[in-house]
Amino acid sequence: MKNRIALLLTTASGLSVLPTIAFSGDIVMTYAEAPGVTNSSLADTSVFTFNNYANGTHLTNAVWSGVGTYDLLYVINANQYGGANGSPYSVESAKIGLGGVPTTTLNLTTAISYFGMWWSAGDANNFLSFYSGNNLVASFSTATLLSKLPNTYFGNPTPGYKGQDPAEAFAFINFYGLDGTTFDKIVLSDPSTTSGFESDNHTVRVTPYGSDPKDTSPTIPGVPVEEIINNNGSQTIVTNTAQINTSPEPVPEPGTDSLLALAGVAVLWRVLKQRR
Repeated sequence: MKNRIALLLTTASGLSVLPTIAFSGDIVMTYAEAPGVTNSSLADTSVFTFNNYANGTHLTNAVWSGVGTYDLLYVINANQYGGANGSPYSVESAKIGLGGVPTTTLNLTTAISYFGMWWSAGDANNFLSFYSGNNLVASFSTATLLSKLPNTYFGNPTPGYKGQDPAEAFAFINFYGLDGTTFDKIVLSDPSTTSGFESDNHTVRVTPYGSDPKDTSPTIPGVPVEEIINNNGSQTIVTNTAQINTSPEPVPEPGTDSLLALAGVAVLWRVLKQRR
């Protein structure tokens, strides 16, 4: 995360100036370009499915090996409202009939730059919040996403349930940290007693888009929906597609030390060659 910490300074009078902490972040939400997609298009990701859990299971401290831990989960079998490939999926809802788990927190062992998931039976009561430590980086509502999705994204696209639940949205959605932004906690919530936050195929990647050799697109994948820019806790929300930043993280250039080391190896090789 882009955290800037000022150094402790000493004035001429001998008084100390307390350090100030500036916090900033930039996260962009997109949806997959094609309806019916249930997985991320990014390479080198880790994916968590709920396939190993029985219907109606309440879980506490569910471990995502090598990635993190969910504090609470409620998992049900695939139906017209969710479950990629006919598999179990997760639901957040204050409704007792949908598990009575309104909030799920994923605590990550390592800060990441990307999170994606298959969002099913989508409605405007679904919320995602991204944190770095105790700092809220960005908080998204799916209401903006609903207003931008074409009609082709409505209705369950999976085999066995194709065309069912035609009034609700189904899409794979992505969240990209830009300009060095990372997050280590994700909160999914639906406080309503009349709806649920259904999702599957949770996907993460530590490195930002553009830093992996397999990242070939000149822009971050997906159709841009919303950008939230955080400046010292103040969030600026950008929903105008033309103004949303879609530039990927540039691939780091070799540092000066690396270049000098390579030059040294080249010189040594030439010297040894001349001695033969």
